[in-house]
Amino acid sequence: MTIPVEMTLKVYRELRLEQTAADRIKGALGRPGLAHAILDGTAHPCRRGAWAVWIPELEIKFLNSVDGRLACGHPEAPRREVVLGSSDHAPVPGPYNLSDWRAAYRTGVARRAAENAVAAERLHRAGLGPRLLGLCVARRLVDDGRLDGGFAAGIMVEDARRLPAKAPARDEDMERAGIRPDRIRSAIRQQVNGYVVDLNSVVGVMPLDAEEEIASIEAQILAGAGETEETI
Repeated sequence: MTIPVEMTLKVYRELRLEQTAADRIKGALGRPGLAHAILDGTAHPCRRGAWAVWIPELEIKFLNSVDGRLACGHPEAPRREVVLGSSDHAPVPGPYNLSDWRAAYRTGVARRAAENAVAAERLHRAGLGPRLLGLCVARRLVDDGRLDGGFAAGIMVEDARRLPAKAPARDEDMERAGIRPDRIRSAIRQQVNGYVVDLNSVVGVMPLDAEEEIASIEAQILAGAGETEETI
């Protein structure tokens, strides 16, 4: 797969993520994750998940990142400095081991966005996921007032909440489409209207036998960000 002609790479100068006072109040009332994504000066309501920021009105999903590499926003996620430190015996929670977390935190967002793009395209072709609309890059990232050392990247994808409901996808459906479900099967368990939308986890959804496609898309994302593989 190469990116189809109709696909786009949407490049923004800046993505600024912040919570307004109203967002904080709603969070205290049990609606965590609410925030605003300010893209080139225009604010959009968004939802922050463990691995991505979803902007519904733009149908854009930016991956959470630190210095151009994946980051996890879950409150129980181990700290980056612990995971990437010198100790091989640092404690980590849940079903993943230290090597799993290290691999996730070392993955570049351009690489993971490319993996997401290939997976999303295959899911849609198989009738299992919403349509992939393109790729997105923000060359400057400011997260809750902190200027990040890298860029933001992700995919543009149809909002599955707007699609007609269908029978949920199964593990074997994903495997037939050339996709490995994530290790804890959140992609299967957290479908929207029967569509697979949750692609990211410590060991996330992966397209199989797709290295050439992934590398090609990753290069396009890096070019859009003004980066090269050697600079991240």
